Amino acid sequence: MLACVAGLALLLLLPGCASRSYELSPGGEPVYFEDIDEGRKLALRQAVLDSLNRGQSAQRLRVGDTLEVMYHVREQPTVERYRIAVGDRLSVAFGDDSGLDFATGVQPDGWITLPDTDDVRVAGLTVAEVNRQVSRQYADLLVDPRVTVRLEEWTGEAERLAEDIATFEAGRAKRVAVLRDGSITLPFLPPLMAQGHTVGEMRARIKAAYDALGLDLDISVLLADSPGDRVFVLGAVQEPGVLTTDRPITVLMALAQAGGPNPDGSLSDVRVVYMDAEGVPRLRKVNLLNVLTTLALEEDMVLPDNAIIYVPPTVLAQTGKMLDLILNQILFYRGFSISTSYEILGGD
Repeated sequence: MLACVAGLALLLLLPGCASRSYELSPGGEPVYFEDIDEGRKLALRQAVLDSLNRGQSAQRLRVGDTLEVMYHVREQPTVERYRIAVGDRLSVAFGDDSGLDFATGVQPDGWITLPDTDDVRVAGLTVAEVNRQVSRQYADLLVDPRVTVRLEEWTGEAERLAEDIATFEAGRAKRVAVLRDGSITLPFLPPLMAQGHTVGEMRARIKAAYDALGLDLDISVLLADSPGDRVFVLGAVQEPGVLTTDRPITVLMALAQAGGPNPDGSLSDVRVVYMDAEGVPRLRKVNLLNVLTTLALEEDMVLPDNAIIYVPPTVLAQTGKMLDLILNQILFYRGFSISTSYEILGGD
């Protein structure tokens, strides 16, 4: 019987001799890291180092993050002639008929009121175009009207945007949260998808969106608040549970924060389940012993939000538990047999 148990233990130990790190996607075949070329390995190592060195700037935004968008208006001349906008103030002079002179503001609907004649829409026109419009309106009332329209006060769209969002606490800045659908909303813009992008990428996207509207703005974007990434650590570790971090973290770092493996834990067979940037679930098997002993950083990875790490027991630990189970069953069976035989023989 003992020979059989020893043989079973040997069979259980054999599969644990080689542990190869790999990446697996749904419906695909495992991609073993030892089989990829050196150029790809170098790129993967560098990606891990770059993420750790950049810290929060490499963090991918998620639902619940808060961005602070700061607006800086550049005082530079525009290429085209200025076009009248809502809130601008115009003066209209009639030459020798100065008693007819008046000033007016551009109403929210883009129109101005002209005394003794119909209103005209001026938003989007140049000053010269407004001058012609007003002259036509008074042509039936005055003989050869000499009209001069001047732009007295103006606020460009970029300046108005900055003023609209100005607050006592933050100045020309606006805080926006990443909504449940992964988007953010900003003045004058349609919703922009933010989830999965870095802060630097969002700055470029916001700037491009305002540029497309002809708004001459410099944009700064900061991560004002974040609930942090959650990483779930399970299995044969000292402190299983949920880790929360606001900085990039690798599998090895997460396991260290969980107190490391317990005496039964296997560093060579760690499993990581996570969602990639496209939302596709993936499984990675990581041989952390290889990472520690040969600095094979390409086998490690920077963990995304909600990644799950599972540290399995070593083959030896599994074998020991199986042997305990088998021996307990044998001893229980023998004890039952002895007790039954004793009763049959009539023992007290």
